[in-house]
Amino acid sequence: LFLVTFVHGYAQRGEPVRVLELSASGYERAHALAFSADGNQLAIGGTSGIYLFDTQQFSKPLFFQTKVWARSVVFLPQNNVLAGGLFDNTVTFWNINNTQPLKILNEPKGWVRSLSVSGDGSLLAAASDDDVIRIWQTSNDKLTLVLNDVQGVRVTALSPDGSLVAGALAA
Repeated sequence: LFLVTFVHGYAQRGEPVRVLELSASGYERAHALAFSADGNQLAIGGTSGIYLFDTQQFSKPLFFQTKVWARSVVFLPQNNVLAGGLFDNTVTFWNINNTQPLKILNEPKGWVRSLSVSGDGSLLAAASDDDVIRIWQTSNDKLTLVLNDVQGVRVTALSPDGSLVAGALAA
């Protein structure tokens, strides 16, 4: 995993300014990335969990053990919450100040490929390997929309106001 510093849209040197090694064994691989809204944290979804780096220090990261592939990560804008879409067919939420799960959504029947959150954090969308896009209210975990039979859905995105959902399909 590498980072390049940009100033006003231009790379400063065109080469990585930092290379982060997740595992000395080479087993751990990065599958998903997300910056917090303020840019102070970088979440990396890996083969066995999620790493949370402070982007100012890049010291030893917090590690959220999932024991399965974390395919998607997203920060909710309020309350320091991170969500992960996992290979065990769940969406798991954590408070970023510790590594204990806050809640787990078990509705997906296939591994969660993609997560997206509305601008105010009130809605969370997930595209899963069961060809379904689900949208929950984050305040009460209520499913507000289920789009079934979205054959080959790989990625989903919510508009900032939560009024539109998009999905991308495999070719």
